[in-house]
Amino acid sequence: MYRLAATEDVSATSAKRIGREYSGVVPAGRHDGHFTPDQKPDVIADIKTARPDILFVVMSAPKKDVFTGQWTSKMNIRVWHSVGGAFDVMAGKVKRAPVLWQWCGMEWLYRIVQEPRRMWRRRLVTDTLFYGMLLSELLRGR
Repeated sequence: MYRLAATEDVSATSAKRIGREYSGVVPAGRHDGHFTPDQKPDVIADIKTARPDILFVVMSAPKKDVFTGQWTSKMNIRVWHSVGGAFDVMAGKVKRAPVLWQWCGMEWLYRIVQEPRRMWRRRLVTDTLFYGMLLSELLRGR
């Protein structure tokens, strides 16, 4: 498992927790998700050299989508997964929503309440655009 995750602090802290709680997981490597375009070749080379079975990606949209779309096949990654704020939760940076909120599928709203300045635009603008495109395709019969 390779983690391309958030900040260095979150990456390191979540790596320690995964090591403690999931002894069967073999870490292949990690890098924070905040790298410059100049650092990209080194990050890609590190992932290729590590040869992970799975790549967990924690970067903002659309950066994660562009990166994975462009590079996963060239890195021979069979499985990659965007895990959102999971490592932030594991690192203790963000609290998980109460069980009732999770059960109702409203954890996204809890995250907005926790981090309104960071999350409101993503949810309002990006999600509205996505649902508009989805509705348009459904009306076209695709």
